[in-house]
Amino acid sequence: MSTPHHVLTVLTRLSQRRPTQSRQLRDALDGRLAELAPIAIQVGVETGDPIGRVLADCLASNPDPALAARLHPLIPDDTVALRELAVAVTIQYLDQVRAQDAAQGAQATLLNNLAGRLLDLGQPARAAALAEESVALYRRLVDGGRNTLRPGLAMALNTLSVAHAAAGETDQALEPARESVALYRQSVAGSDPATAALLAQSLNTLANRLMAYGRWPEALAAAQESVAIYSGLPGSPLRLGYLARALDTLSYAQIDCGHAQEAVQTSRRSQTLYRYLAEDDPDGYEPLLGVSCCNLAGILLRTLDYPGAERAALEAASIFSGLAAVRTDAFVTQFLHALLVQGLSACALDRHVDAQDTLHQAMDILAAFDPLQPWHRALVPEVREGLALALAGQGRLAEGIAEGERALAEYSNLPQQERAGHLPDLARCGVNLASIYLEAGDPLQALRALEEARGVYGLIRETAPDLFADALTQVLRLIAEVAMSVDDTERAFLALRQLLELVAPGELAQPNADALLAEASRRFSKRARPDRTEILELLDLLRSCIDEAATG
Repeated sequence: MSTPHHVLTVLTRLSQRRPTQSRQLRDALDGRLAELAPIAIQVGVETGDPIGRVLADCLASNPDPALAARLHPLIPDDTVALRELAVAVTIQYLDQVRAQDAAQGAQATLLNNLAGRLLDLGQPARAAALAEESVALYRRLVDGGRNTLRPGLAMALNTLSVAHAAAGETDQALEPARESVALYRQSVAGSDPATAALLAQSLNTLANRLMAYGRWPEALAAAQESVAIYSGLPGSPLRLGYLARALDTLSYAQIDCGHAQEAVQTSRRSQTLYRYLAEDDPDGYEPLLGVSCCNLAGILLRTLDYPGAERAALEAASIFSGLAAVRTDAFVTQFLHALLVQGLSACALDRHVDAQDTLHQAMDILAAFDPLQPWHRALVPEVREGLALALAGQGRLAEGIAEGERALAEYSNLPQQERAGHLPDLARCGVNLASIYLEAGDPLQALRALEEARGVYGLIRETAPDLFADALTQVLRLIAEVAMSVDDTERAFLALRQLLELVAPGELAQPNADALLAEASRRFSKRARPDRTEILELLDLLRSCIDEAATG
């Protein structure tokens, strides 16, 4: 005799192959909802869609707050198939708690939980409003002497920070993350693993917010502390999942701070953890594996491992294409990021037509969404920059220049609160555009784009003087070389003098390089300009030294 679990599993699998069969699934659940709902949750975790969405519709059509309260603890934190059900259950449970005028602490907790579930569905504006309400309620209770609720306030502040960031309210996202970390530090007592894990979670959020503000060294420190805490905690699947997230954040902080090889190792460690977790729980961890693959692809692209970047991006795109087809709001940004890195990797491998096709696919998807959404504003110039390189690689230089100029303008026009985290992208775009202008035989426009990149790197180094020295060195060298090609010795001199200030003694590998550079610095620091021959000699020295240092 078939069990209810077996029947629901079979109906779910039939519905996966033939969506019209979902009506039978609903008929099976209707009328026996209280009995079958807990079993349906288990089937959803094991089998996937569409049983979770069908169950959510049943509960919405036949509200049962008591059943919702019973189902609430059964739904995993990380799930795809049960996301809609999690929202429906939490709403009804919250309504019941409010109607009974139950403990306000329970209300604050459910408000925070609902905000998190809405974030999972790609609804950050609604999530931010609920997180604000949760924070206000927790704060009122803590201010009234309920100090045991401080960890709850910290958790709600962390959710609020994530929601503000997802909604594009970058200027409102940093302080809640800072306050959350401070509150958890006050609450950590001895070696309490639960509170320590929550502190690590808030540190991870803070690291992401700091990166969005362009404060990479601070972000690196917060990410390192988060990983260190998680690494010292017992290794349950849930903790391993949070450790993998923290490793992802750390890898991006490392690459932005110039620690390229460490970033690759950290990102691979995150991917390994997620792959292990996804084998046992694909519903919970396959999307996070996709995020990790996409992050690894981006890091490998920046470390010039183009085949590796393409492999990781293809895996990410494979994961997110299906997820985005069902839950577009929740997964479209991840799918687009995967397509972006896939296209850039193909371009770097000189498969420019493939790159153009992939990036046009991304543009077609972007065209279907509101251009004012924060993720849309940030992604469009990145995709357009990739298209510029793909077109230029096919010899379509005028089209490449047009796309590159539009990308540069879109980066420059990002709202101030979003622009800080994208300054390296703006500088990189200027350098790429300059390369296309040079190929098109227009050195003056190339100089304009390079000077803009120099200005952006200078702006970054005002707050982080130790970062992006290598990138700025390459830009200054290019400026000097292009300037000399048009007999602009004044501009070449100024670029080389700034470049000499960046080169540390012992950094270059050529024999006698330090002595030669010291002599060049002495001569270039004088008021009188070196002549053309001296500038060209120094350029040759720097080119050979820097290239050798880069390859060594």
